[in-house]
Amino acid sequence: MYPNNVLQNAIRLNRQNKRNKSWYVLLYEFIPIGAKDYEALCKEYWDDEIQTSKYAYATHWLITLCYYDHNIPRILIAPTASDGSSPSISPVGMTVYDRKNPPELDSVLRTFNQNVETMNNDKYWK
Repeated sequence: MYPNNVLQNAIRLNRQNKRNKSWYVLLYEFIPIGAKDYEALCKEYWDDEIQTSKYAYATHWLITLCYYDHNIPRILIAPTASDGSSPSISPVGMTVYDRKNPPELDSVLRTFNQNVETMNNDKYWK
């Protein structure tokens, strides 16, 4: 549907050998977008010129827990169509942690799970 399949990219990065790569996906979730989140997302990315939203066909959230340079976690959130495609490879939400003081994995997983829970409750996009 859209030109960039971010779900396939996340799956590929999750399956690769993590010891030798500087960028990989540790964990990802593919969650349906609730009605309230969809409405708020479409309003935020509305284009008056073409009278539609950039994410008009978005039906799912893709949330990924990525690691960069083997110790710097990032949580990336992108709206996608049901096939995992997105109009942009750039996420609409991102949690970046301090490079000089990386957090423990438990703390990062807690934040990841809190984001998943708010998405499941249709309260993520405000």
